[in-house]
Amino acid sequence: MTKDPAKPLDDFRVSVQSNLSEKSQVDLTQPDNLPKAVDDEAASPGELVNAANASLSMAESTVSDEPSEFNNDLKSFPPATINEPAKTPSIEASEPVAPGLKAFKEDPREAKDASQSPATINESAKIQSFEATEPVDPGFKAFKEEPREAKDASQSLDQSPNRASVIKAWIQASRAPFFIATVFPLVLGFIAAYKHTGEAKIGLFFLILLASFLVHLATNLANDYFDFSLGVDTKETIGGSRVIQEGLIEPGQIKLAIGLCYTVAFLLAIVIVGKNVSLWVIVVLAALSSFFYVAPPIKYGHRALGELSVFINMGLFMTIGTQAALTNSFLRTTIALALPISFMVAGILYYQSIPEIETDPAAGKITLAVILGKEGSFLVYLLWWPLIWLLLLTLYLAKLVEWPALLGLLSLPLHVAACRRFKMVQNWLELDRYGHLIRKLYVVNALALILGLAFR
Repeated sequence: MTKDPAKPLDDFRVSVQSNLSEKSQVDLTQPDNLPKAVDDEAASPGELVNAANASLSMAESTVSDEPSEFNNDLKSFPPATINEPAKTPSIEASEPVAPGLKAFKEDPREAKDASQSPATINESAKIQSFEATEPVDPGFKAFKEEPREAKDASQSLDQSPNRASVIKAWIQASRAPFFIATVFPLVLGFIAAYKHTGEAKIGLFFLILLASFLVHLATNLANDYFDFSLGVDTKETIGGSRVIQEGLIEPGQIKLAIGLCYTVAFLLAIVIVGKNVSLWVIVVLAALSSFFYVAPPIKYGHRALGELSVFINMGLFMTIGTQAALTNSFLRTTIALALPISFMVAGILYYQSIPEIETDPAAGKITLAVILGKEGSFLVYLLWWPLIWLLLLTLYLAKLVEWPALLGLLSLPLHVAACRRFKMVQNWLELDRYGHLIRKLYVVNALALILGLAFR
């Protein structure tokens, strides 16, 4: 049975008449004092509401501003009873916008359902109004038009900082500043080969450079992996790149990267070395010494043999091996040229071990500095670089290099500054901050040696 929409309005009219008559001293029960629409029984619901509003305005002109019972009654009157009938003439007067309103006009059965669920009509109208307005935010527009694309775009933005963090972590793990220890011996071997043959094999030298970088990287990563696994490098120590201790890279990822570096380097060695047996001996020895520097069971880097290994592998082997690979022959003069730069590279490692002279033994790691003690390790460092300058002078006197090789003496102030740091620091762990002085010493003297050979 359909509910009569006029019934609530009859009650409302009676309430308005009685309350306004009492408060405004106007007898609204008389037809002459009522607006015409209120007295008209045949008036439409919309007209009745308009007439009620007019009556209310008439009453408010005579009623005091103080709160009244009529105001309370009006506030307690159900809003839905007033608003529902008012919607009916507006629906009939104009073409509806929402599909639900259109159905209300065309199909009486659907109109009955719509009248029983006004919230559905309102929601439908709101949806169409919302869709008619174009959003301003492009990101919101993308979400509205294609939610999947918007979600992917959001994930891409979130992942950008993560990619940058991953790249930064791997650069930290590589310890890129120490790659200079690889570059200069290779360049020295290249120049020695060029001076001997007069032919610059740039392409082959580039492959040698790439393979050597990969082996150096694998060595650094293996150092991190095994020192962490053996408990040598912890959160309390300063050794290694610390990417594992800081949770930046998982140990399994480091292990995978080590295998990848050695594999690619081996493939490059096949192209570089070919069938030269002597060179293959150097390649195999260099690879094994690189891996077992800290890897069990040999881990000779923990047995005070690290400096000797670096002297041979990153000094002699790299310089002599590069010259031999480019010329298919071994030159005795190259061995003499490789001696100063071998001491230079080993000097970097030696200084890096000094700050941990007290912490390494606790982890079972014995270095040359640990064996020598504080006084002995300082004395050896004090004499290390003067020995290198003596070798450079010897090469110059033997006419194997020209005068630019003596420019290495200009790095004397750097050596003096590093020596002073030994006396200034309270804790030798603080010496780690001054490792840059040793790398600068290396760069200056290595360049001097290379220039001295180039000018010959």
